[in-house]
Amino acid sequence: KMETDRFEIEIDAAQRLLFATELERDQVERLRQDAEEEKRVVQVRVTDEQDAHKKTAEELALAQAVLVQTQEELQERVRLVARLQQELLALAADMRELERRDEERQREAGE
Repeated sequence: KMETDRFEIEIDAAQRLLFATELERDQVERLRQDAEEEKRVVQVRVTDEQDAHKKTAEELALAQAVLVQTQEELQERVRLVARLQQELLALAADMRELERRDEERQREAGE
């Protein structure tokens, strides 16, 4: 009978150990599932942030292209204004020369 009691105690201890092991296994499985879910959430966040960075980079490249084009247009306008100023200066010089000749003719006609 003592041997039977000892076996029953060992069987009971083994069953408790098995139950505790199963509980731990279930906890480990839940932790693994939680970790997998967290990994999926992080992957979605990372993908979203990468997409946002890509879109920002594309928008920046477009803005830079527009800026370059605007600067080129501005430089062309500056060149045009400079050319027009030169033409105006030449016209003013021509007008002064014409006025001088006209005054000269009037003096010669008066003499």
